[in-house]
Amino acid sequence: MSATGTSWESGPESLVGSLNEVVRLWNELNGHAGAANGASAYCATHENSAEAQTALKKAFHDTVMAAFQERKAIEHSLEMLRQAQAKQTGDPSASSTSSSVPPKPKPAKRGPIRKKSKGEIDPSRLIPPDQQVAAYDQSDRAWILCSVKRWIPSKHQYEVLDADFDKHDPDSKPKTLLVDPDDVIELPEASPDYVDFPIHTEVFAVFPATTTFYRAIVHDTPLRVKKNSRKLWHYSLTFENDNDEGHTPQREVHVKYVILPPKNR
Repeated sequence: MSATGTSWESGPESLVGSLNEVVRLWNELNGHAGAANGASAYCATHENSAEAQTALKKAFHDTVMAAFQERKAIEHSLEMLRQAQAKQTGDPSASSTSSSVPPKPKPAKRGPIRKKSKGEIDPSRLIPPDQQVAAYDQSDRAWILCSVKRWIPSKHQYEVLDADFDKHDPDSKPKTLLVDPDDVIELPEASPDYVDFPIHTEVFAVFPATTTFYRAIVHDTPLRVKKNSRKLWHYSLTFENDNDEGHTPQREVHVKYVILPPKNR
């Protein structure tokens, strides 16, 4: 057993010093500072005896235990006093418990959680009917040119019409597709709305004389003024895997059919 870092086997002199300090502090607390030399006087007469060490151990132990009990009693009395004051004043900060331990924060009040229905979408982001789009055809696993027929809220899908049909044949009807919003890309409505992609940009464009989109690289940006044989508002593109007798030709595509490649496929 060790108290205040002093071993019992270190000799009576160390015990005397430790005991004197405890007795001095204890007597000061109780108004008896003059009795602090009692331990020294006792040890002087029993300096080298076993009885001296045993007596010192017991005196030291009893003194420490008494001081400890006194301290607990004082702390308990102070706490009871603080609680009584807090109850009278109605101030919780008067209690040592409330001041030393911060109260748990109350959870923020939340309104009722509104579940978003499957068919719900921001109306301002809906693509209007007859607007041309690039739509992903699940059956052909390809992006094709279509026009929007309508938005179906109950299915959370667009109904679109395939552009690949003969408009002059009354018996020819466009194929109808139901596509998710992530599988529809709106195309620029007019030439001023197009995005001016820099040279060497990878894009997604309709291959000439088809209604299917393929990856391509911008070779030249659109002309805004007539020059040579180039068409106005057309990109000059080189398409992926487009090989014509050993070289990749440059093909002109109108700006409204040139977009960035889709991120989800």
